[in-house]
Amino acid sequence: MVTSDDDEVLGIADEYKSQNVISIKRPPELSSDIAKSVDAVKHALLQLSKMGIYPNQILLLQPTSPLRKACDIQGAIDFENEKADNVISVCELEHPSAWCGMISEDRVLHGFDLSVSRSQEARKEYRINGAIYVVNRLAFMSKGSMILRNQNICYATGKVNRYRHLL
Repeated sequence: MVTSDDDEVLGIADEYKSQNVISIKRPPELSSDIAKSVDAVKHALLQLSKMGIYPNQILLLQPTSPLRKACDIQGAIDFENEKADNVISVCELEHPSAWCGMISEDRVLHGFDLSVSRSQEARKEYRINGAIYVVNRLAFMSKGSMILRNQNICYATGKVNRYRHLL
């Protein structure tokens, strides 16, 4: 299924109808810069239910994180099938989170910790990279989220760089 407000994108999706791809036009309020992905997913599920379609899994591939490999998508789906109601893709942080802080109005960095002076000494940390979300439909419907707190199985991908085409 492809959901979009863009007629060109929906036209491309329609070319794959013979392969059971469904295109759903998203309303403007779910297509703005302030719209939430979770609301677009809820809309898509409502439209599918009107067609009598109730998927077991939801796979969300956000266009704002386009650089992902097919093997990672399949790997995350396989994880969900085997182990959990929810899988999110993560990538390793390049630097320790202790080195992060907030910049005050007077341009001073606050809240960082230099007790780890070399990144090689820090424990590995990961962040959600936004590339792949897989969730069981019933779990999504009960929690209303693609991320189930304290129930996420993480699928580690390589470093995801949204701006690789600019390098």
